[in-house]
Amino acid sequence: MELQEKDMPRLNKITLGLFVILLVLALRYPFGSHAFTISLLCSALPFLVRVSLIRNYIQINLGAIKNLTGGRETLEVGTVFHDDHVIMSLPDGTNPVVIPYEELHRILVTPSVYCISSVSHNGVYVFRNQLSPEEQKELFAFLKQKDTKIPENQFPESF
Repeated sequence: MELQEKDMPRLNKITLGLFVILLVLALRYPFGSHAFTISLLCSALPFLVRVSLIRNYIQINLGAIKNLTGGRETLEVGTVFHDDHVIMSLPDGTNPVVIPYEELHRILVTPSVYCISSVSHNGVYVFRNQLSPEEQKELFAFLKQKDTKIPENQFPESF
């Protein structure tokens, strides 16, 4: 649940700007006219499209987690970092997900987990309490050496 809250995109400036422009256009028609009503509804479209995209993105992520865990609600995974890819699987080694480093593009940091997401909507979950601070530093130093698409500013600040 904490990943879902962290991963929710914020209201961006483009959506807000488009809303203001469309609202100003709606106000040029007389209040109560059909043109005013239609223009007002159109001004809400950027928000409706954004909500729809966010909902779809969350459903894809939740579906991927359900497929990985076999429908269970708890997520217990083993993550192994190799030279050219990372493998995440259930603790017994079943349902492996292989993700090349080139696909990794974002790091979400929550109080209990690092979620390293890929362009194919898969995520690599690393539970923070399972790594010492030194191991966490080594992990991010290792990822910085790999050919990922993760921007430098997305790595945790203390590393």
